[in-house]
Amino acid sequence: MTEDSSVNTIAILQYNLRKSSSRTHSILNDPNSKRFTILMIQEQYRSNITELAPVHGSWTLVESTSFPNRKPRSTIYINNHILDTSSFKIITFLFPDVTAVAIKTTENAEPTLVINVYNPHDENLVTPLIEHLERNINHSQYHAIVIAGDLNMHHPLWNPPQYHAHDTQADEWIEGMLKQGMQLMIPPGTITYPNDQTAIDLVWGNEHATNSMLKCRIATENDHGSDQLPIETILDLTP
Repeated sequence: MTEDSSVNTIAILQYNLRKSSSRTHSILNDPNSKRFTILMIQEQYRSNITELAPVHGSWTLVESTSFPNRKPRSTIYINNHILDTSSFKIITFLFPDVTAVAIKTTENAEPTLVINVYNPHDENLVTPLIEHLERNINHSQYHAIVIAGDLNMHHPLWNPPQYHAHDTQADEWIEGMLKQGMQLMIPPGTITYPNDQTAIDLVWGNEHATNSMLKCRIATENDHGSDQLPIETILDLTP
């Protein structure tokens, strides 16, 4: 673990980059990105030649390798200047669009689990993902738990008041989150998809995460031109 991580603050930037090469390289090279512990990217760019997301000397790339014939639409970049390889563990989810890491910030504290989700339009991820969480995630093994990403669902719980769409899968998602002890961390009504003036990018956390939350908001200064807005979530996990 590096000296910087001793402050016990985890800063997360989540962002759907719409498979753009320029936006993906821009966020990895942007000096403003250096303050984030991890980048949770959905619909990352992938090279047609290497069939991989871009690698960068300042970031460790984590994405699903369980489905070699599927291009994952969720990835996590870990800041090498904040966390070294001994400070995190990859948690395998058997879904190409879900990526997760457990981050250890102190020697004695339980790790923080961060799960990045891209919920696609072309399949039902919600039902199997909720079942997987119930069967395989032991909450006693973790301190804070954050589940975030592009959920592509609408519900009055997080929609702006003027947006009335309501997806039935969103009801299943909410029920699953409540069973897991998860709460919505981003303020309800926050617009993350300006084209439709609605919210499809969400942040959920358990009680430890919500109690540790310093910030969960749109990060306008980290906008790299996608049609969805980036969200920063900052947790102070000081014991």
